[in-house]
Order: sequence, then structure tokens, then C-alpha cells
Amino acid sequence: MIAFITGMLAGVFVGLLLALFTFPLLACMSAGIVLFLVSFGILQRYQWGQWKRLERNLTLLFPSKLL
Repeated sequence: MIAFITGMLAGVFVGLLLALFTFPLLACMSAGIVLFLVSFGILQRYQWGQWKRLERNLTLLFPSKLL
């Protein structure tokens, strides 16, 4: 969810920045969408890597090793 929100903010920021320099609406929207998708993909991939690293370092509590 954080990756989605951060990606959305980055995309909107780039779209508004390009609109400030009087680019056409289609160019602003396209750049914003592309940046959103790239940012979301990079952030989501990073998060999956962190979850995998965390899972490797967790100790198993259930089922107990005595059974």
C-alpha cells in the first residue's frame, strides 16, 4: 500500500511539473503514468525482498520441535 501511495505521489508530481512548463495534457498524463508504474514496480520489488529476508531470519515457534 505504501508503494502504491508513493508511486502515485511521484506520478502526480511529475505530471504537474511538466504541466508547469506548458507541455500538452497527453504528455503530462503519459509521463505521470509511466513514472507511477516504474516507481511502484521498483518499490514493490524492494518490499518483497525485505519480506523474504525477514522470513529467513525468523525462528520457528510452532509447531514445536519436540513433537
